[in-house]
Order: sequence, then structure tokens, then C-alpha cells
Amino acid sequence: MAVLRLMEKWRWEIKQHRGIYLFALFLFFSSVACGYACCEGFDEATRQRLSESALGAIKDVDAPASFMALMGSLWHHGKIASVMVLLGCLPLGAPFVLLCQGIVGLGTGVLLHTASSAISGWGIFAVLCYLLPQSLFYVPGYVALCVRAVRSSIRIFRGVAGNRIDYFVEILPYLCTIMIGIVIEWCISPRILRLFVA
Repeated sequence: MAVLRLMEKWRWEIKQHRGIYLFALFLFFSSVACGYACCEGFDEATRQRLSESALGAIKDVDAPASFMALMGSLWHHGKIASVMVLLGCLPLGAPFVLLCQGIVGLGTGVLLHTASSAISGWGIFAVLCYLLPQSLFYVPGYVALCVRAVRSSIRIFRGVAGNRIDYFVEILPYLCTIMIGIVIEWCISPRILRLFVA
């Protein structure tokens, strides 16, 4: 019941602020495309090194991944999400929140390119299958967090900021959504990747 209420509130939130949600989504996917295209622009030796590094990491993947892999993922996503949350408390934080959103997309694009070039045969299809389950939670989680932090920062800049406690309570579901993505990346995605890597 609580989940249904949350989903209903989220739908209303998206409807009320459709423009900024579409912009945050566009920013994420355009950053993914930029990350992928940047790798295409590297010289052959650099691309070869990246592919070898990605292949080594892929072959070392356990299913489920090790506890250290979970901690690494928590640390990585925790840093980005925490910075976005804190920037939402600053009057000039909005552009930097959007920059964080771009960094998330850029990293995904680089991963997509290097890992797909490292896996012979299945390539990009294998990497998309690996990324899809966690992305079903990462993308909406980061987009919603980005929008809420930007709105909070703009309100503070205009001098009409609400209660900070309300802000932190409102972003909790978005952080939980990202957390679910982390668990999937740790537990389920490595099993999918193992189907494509000998």
C-alpha cells in the first residue's frame, strides 16, 4: 500500500514538473552517448588498453559478485548521490547537480563502449543485458534525485526554501531506488554477464 502511494506521488510529481524531468532524462542519455563517442575518438592503443582492462575485469566477475564489489559500488554511487543531495541544499548548487547527472551518464557510456568491445561475439548486446536490470532502478532514481535537488537549490536561491527535513524525507525513496540498483548490480547482473563470458 505504501509503495502504491509512493508511485502515485511520483507520477503526480513527474506530471507537475514534466519539463525538468525530460531535461534530466535527456541530459543522462546524451551523456551516455558522449561517453560512448569519446571512446570512439581515442587512438587504437588507448582503446586496446581499455578493452583489455575491461575484459580482465569481466573475466574476474563472480556470480554473485564479492562483498568487496558491493562495497565498491556503494562507495561509488554513494559519493555521487551524496554530492547531489548536498548540492540541493546550496543556492547555487543546481548547475553542479546537473553536472553530476552528466558524469553518471558519461561513465555509463564509457563502460558500454569498453565492455562491449572486450566481449567478442555478443558485444554490445551482452553489455546491454548486463546493464538493463540495474538501469531500471539507477536511471529513474538518479533522474528523480537530480530533479528534486535542482528544485531545492532553485528555491533556496529565490529565498523561498521549505523545511530541510522535508527535503531529506522526500529524497529517501530516490536513494532507496538507487540502493536497489546497487544490489541488482552486485547480485543479479554478474549472473547475466556470466552467460556471455566463458
